[in-house]
Amino acid sequence: MVSNKSLKKNATMTILYIGKSTEIFKQKAKEKDITLITAKNNIEDIQQLKKSGNIDVIICDNNLQNSSGLFLFEQIQKEPSLSNIPFILISEKYNSKTFADALKKGINDSFVFSLSEVNRIIERAQSLYKLQVVDRNTKDNLSYKLPLSKRIFDIVFATSALICISPIMLIIMLAIRLESTGKVYYIAKRFGRKT
Repeated sequence: MVSNKSLKKNATMTILYIGKSTEIFKQKAKEKDITLITAKNNIEDIQQLKKSGNIDVIICDNNLQNSSGLFLFEQIQKEPSLSNIPFILISEKYNSKTFADALKKGINDSFVFSLSEVNRIIERAQSLYKLQVVDRNTKDNLSYKLPLSKRIFDIVFATSALICISPIMLIIMLAIRLESTGKVYYIAKRFGRKT
């Protein structure tokens, strides 16, 4: 079952931590004014998370009691309401196969716990959260419609510029034709693929 370990009510983000090192993460989250929620690795926790809906980032140990962090990530991805939450995987030892699998499955970041400080992991969670907030805000503001007056101005100005420059281009073409025996436009055969 998910146990809410809220450290401050006015925290800017909420991290779900699934793993064994809860005390270290609680301490560092408290220092950074972050709400930390701890959970076991049960599938019931996913249902509980689905109901709460206020998780900003998930940090999960890869070596859980009955499964792995990769399996839990796959289960979370099956839930549409949870699939967009950034996910950080923590492993006790470096295993290239595990990290390659994590990358293929779409996990946002992976850390080796013995080599990484908890501060670095939480800072990465904060940056993923900020990117997610910025991404949400820019998606809302991406629609831009070109005004009709701008489009008409572009067409009229381009057409008038071509008409004004065309006599000069015609004089240059005649000068090239009179001075040279070849054609005005250079044409060459291409060799290689798809010619």
